[in-house]
Amino acid sequence: MPGLDAFDALDLESKAAVIATFRHWADLAHGKRASESRINDENDDPKILAAKAGKHRFTMFHAGGEIWVVHRHYPKGKAKLDKVGKAIVKTTVVAMADYEQRVKDGKYYERD
Repeated sequence: MPGLDAFDALDLESKAAVIATFRHWADLAHGKRASESRINDENDDPKILAAKAGKHRFTMFHAGGEIWVVHRHYPKGKAKLDKVGKAIVKTTVVAMADYEQRVKDGKYYERD
């Protein structure tokens, strides 16, 4: 789980900032939009969001209902999405398609 691995490698202050971003989003009333200083639209079709915490970004995709899957991390380099960020967004789009196909096939969880 690359997103979790990246989170685990962060210092305590950065971890607290990431958690604060997700808490902000979770505490919003249904139908309210998260602050753009916390959650960023990275891709429209399919919808890919990035949780923002200082120089850290965590891409995520919608998995149905109220579930969002955090996929990858990238460091914020510039005001605009740079090459590294764009590449991570592309891998998140691929991961979303893979996830949806595995769920459709009933093979999301591997069993012994």
